[in-house]
Amino acid sequence: MYEEGHLIGNHTYTHCNLSKLETGEAKKELEQTDTVIEKITGKQPVFVRAPYGGELPVDSEQDLNRIYIGWTVDPLDWMTEDTGGAVVKTVVEEINPGDVILLHDCYPSSVQAAIRIVDLLQGKGYEFVTVDHLIMD
Repeated sequence: MYEEGHLIGNHTYTHCNLSKLETGEAKKELEQTDTVIEKITGKQPVFVRAPYGGELPVDSEQDLNRIYIGWTVDPLDWMTEDTGGAVVKTVVEEINPGDVILLHDCYPSSVQAAIRIVDLLQGKGYEFVTVDHLIMD
């Protein structure tokens, strides 16, 4: 994926809610994943998309080496096996330029919905970019 140009970010080691952990536990989650990603890609990830939208615990120091990325459109794809109807409709109706769509590729129905979403939005003139391009523009 990295070699194909995909942006690789940290999503924690055990898919935990970082905001509910002690500071040390949260940092360990991120560091364990950083190590794995660096072994595979040769580069330490900068971006974090924390599960459940959580960030580091309130009492933790600001981590200047990471950029936390959220999402702006959540079609709740993990709640349905609908291969497109509701998920596709939600995204296409709610999307605005610059939005980040939350989808989960571990569900075949979400992958199918993503393909339809890309086709529909590209037909409307949208361009898909990696999040680093999105936040740098």
